[in-house]
Amino acid sequence: MLGLATLRLKKLMALVPTTDELLDDANALTSYLPQKVAVSIRWKANESILFGAGNGIPLGCMNGGAIVTVVKESGQPTQTLVPQNLAKMIARLPPGSFTNAVWIVNNDVLPALFTLSLGNYPIYLPIGQSAGGIQGSPYGTLLGRPVFVSQHANTFSSQGDVLLVDLSYYQTITKAGGMQTATSMHLYFDADLTAFRTTFRMDGQSKIQNPIAPAKGANALSPYIQLGAR
Repeated sequence: MLGLATLRLKKLMALVPTTDELLDDANALTSYLPQKVAVSIRWKANESILFGAGNGIPLGCMNGGAIVTVVKESGQPTQTLVPQNLAKMIARLPPGSFTNAVWIVNNDVLPALFTLSLGNYPIYLPIGQSAGGIQGSPYGTLLGRPVFVSQHANTFSSQGDVLLVDLSYYQTITKAGGMQTATSMHLYFDADLTAFRTTFRMDGQSKIQNPIAPAKGANALSPYIQLGAR
């Protein structure tokens, strides 16, 4: 069923006051600062795409009604990750998402991933061992899908420490021109500071509002799956 979605650009801003002495003594700062600010804005934008609350920021895919949470196995000990967790996660993907979905895991999950296997075969293939090599999967692959190690995922054993997402189901809009940077000596003139301001306008939300009912079977499908607390 088709629905109506409203996206309105929302502003993300970074303001960096810098002493005039530092600008005089460090010529490379004027090129260094925009690069570092861009990294920070990118991180905030990605966090919003995943977990944004929708109040002045995008509504994140993991914060909407379409998310599916795979609970731990019966009797599964705390602070563990077992192959069944991951198998049940990937089984909840819509069929068309198997070629698009990626894993997002916290750094703390890696030690558990390295020890997982089915029989004599490892589940997690580290960097460069998959078909696409390091370019196709810079952090390795897990059950055939690329792995991205990120602080956007929660710490190990907490809900959301392992995410499986197909972001082709997520809609974003951005202002033409991307990030905009401006410099002012007037804002902090009395403090002998120069202000560097960077703005980025975007919005986003999921294209679906609820999990997908399967044609056959009882388990709802979703392009946004998280592993529950263990």
